Amino acid sequence: MAPSAGQSAHASGRPAADRDAALAARRHRWLLGHAESECDGRRHCLLGRLRREVEHVAIATPRGHARSPPSTRCGGTGERVTGEVGLRFVGQVGIAGDADAGDRAEFARDLAAFGASLEGVADSHASPHLDLSVGGLDLTWDLRFTTSEAAQAFETLVSRAEGLGPLQGRVEQLELGRPITLATGLGRPGLVGVKRALWLRVEPEASPDDVARFEAETPLLAKAVPAIRNWRWSRLTSADHGPMEMRWTHLWEQEFETVEGLQVDYMSSPVHWGHIDRWFDPEMPDRIVDLWLAHTAYVETAPVLSWGEAG
Repeated sequence: MAPSAGQSAHASGRPAADRDAALAARRHRWLLGHAESECDGRRHCLLGRLRREVEHVAIATPRGHARSPPSTRCGGTGERVTGEVGLRFVGQVGIAGDADAGDRAEFARDLAAFGASLEGVADSHASPHLDLSVGGLDLTWDLRFTTSEAAQAFETLVSRAEGLGPLQGRVEQLELGRPITLATGLGRPGLVGVKRALWLRVEPEASPDDVARFEAETPLLAKAVPAIRNWRWSRLTSADHGPMEMRWTHLWEQEFETVEGLQVDYMSSPVHWGHIDRWFDPEMPDRIVDLWLAHTAYVETAPVLSWGEAG
């Protein structure tokens, strides 16, 4: 689920039989080949185990569109499945001009302070992206509000030409979304570590059934990769005009204790590459995710994913 420099702009046009053969070979290589190590020596099929897990993940089926609001239900895998719009905003910000690392760090501090100064803001955090990030802007801005009225007022504010006040002239691009939480898990509430996010767009022609399966399977990564301490899986919504127009449909956020948890444990997981990746791979017939992704990561100074819940 990380972007690859070699990905093409469109799905492969190979015949269906060839695509099916490629899919079978890929699953055999990644899933059956790793089954013994993943099952502590027992020769169980990892794919079968994952399918059993999927049956217990409660993610609402969208009604005709990947961004339709989900139902509120309780899942059976230990995580909370909320379906709530909530009081959070998550954004990517592009800084005008040629900003170096010092400029990005300074602007992140100023942006976090600006957010904290707004009425009804409970938490505001901004941090520059690490060099390992691909396809995103310069930094991530996370906010949490105390009331839905305050959140709505903020959404109206930033849709205006001068909504960011004295910082407006330093902003080249703003992508600000309001997550609709599908599922979330907190294994380490209060963790201040490395937050990674995958911003993605499910293609509009994807069938509702495929979208529902994709949404149900993605949280399996949190079970398969113990280095993921906290996580949140959401659809994204935003205003339909101005700088808040959102090209992304989903946001997959994780918190790790260290960068190695992301770069080693997560990126080398056979569940990642052998199962979930088929939704992203242009050579796989199951692909529904657009090849334009943003893979971002930053060092936290606050427990962003457990705001309001940490003890």
